[in-house]
Amino acid sequence: MNLSLKDEYPLSAPSARQAPTTYRRRAILIGVVLVAVVLVLAGLTMSWMLTQKEEEFRDALEKRLALMAGGRAEVVSTWLSGLVDQGGRVVQADIFRLFAAEVDLRRDEPNLLSAGRLATATDPSAELDPLVAQLPMLETLLEEFTRYSGFLDARIIDRQGRTVLATNAATQPLTDAHRERVQAVLGGRAEQFTPVRPTASGLVMGIFLPILPPQEGPPVAVLMLGRAVSDKINALLSNSPLLGSGELTRLIQVRAGGYEEIVPWMPGELTPLADGRLMGADLSGFSVGQTRTDGRKAYHYTQKVDKVDWWVVQE
Repeated sequence: MNLSLKDEYPLSAPSARQAPTTYRRRAILIGVVLVAVVLVLAGLTMSWMLTQKEEEFRDALEKRLALMAGGRAEVVSTWLSGLVDQGGRVVQADIFRLFAAEVDLRRDEPNLLSAGRLATATDPSAELDPLVAQLPMLETLLEEFTRYSGFLDARIIDRQGRTVLATNAATQPLTDAHRERVQAVLGGRAEQFTPVRPTASGLVMGIFLPILPPQEGPPVAVLMLGRAVSDKINALLSNSPLLGSGELTRLIQVRAGGYEEIVPWMPGELTPLADGRLMGADLSGFSVGQTRTDGRKAYHYTQKVDKVDWWVVQE
């Protein structure tokens, strides 16, 4: 039998030229896969590092903004406490406490009040009521207090919501908001504040303080004080050396069921806010939103001020 080499070894082994080509393709494929894996791992690592850096940045920024907002809120709260302490010179004075207690004892007398204030004798020869006889001296004391303490006006309101003593002869009737705060003071003994409102004297705030009787007991009257606050709020919100570039402080208040930004340096001095938000800054804690002026990304921390419906927003 006559067999050739080709017949004895049929196509079982690649030629010498085919082997290197196959190995090269496999090596290239493996190399491409390895490079892809390395790139994916590098991308994931970079993404993780950026996320970590972003979280570290946000944590550091939140702590800084919280510190700044808390400090400003504490300054505002201390200032308000100072106003309350000033009013204490009246509500803690025995002469005003005795007067308020006597008015409260005689609250049901039909002729005690005339046109919203204590009646004066119409007949010069008539014997003057001892309670009414105190009015000139008390009015003088109250006027001197407001003048030296920097208040615009003052009035004493009894438990029926009637003005029984005032520094301004042309006192305006109490608004519903005023009456609510009078009742809150009478019911809880704690001071109350109205939202600031624009007037010819700038922004004005109402302060309500309880007047207690000489003996133990609930409040028998309320002292209402008016205070111009534009200059003080402007100073409280002004830039300080602690503020960095692009940082600022805002002050928000609740009024008439909505929110307003207090801006004493701008016309109108109050700016309504939509939906109680400061361009994305909820009125609580840390948040990310936008600036009001140009819509850029902004970080905010909001801190409630004690005793009043105000929030300090550090942006």
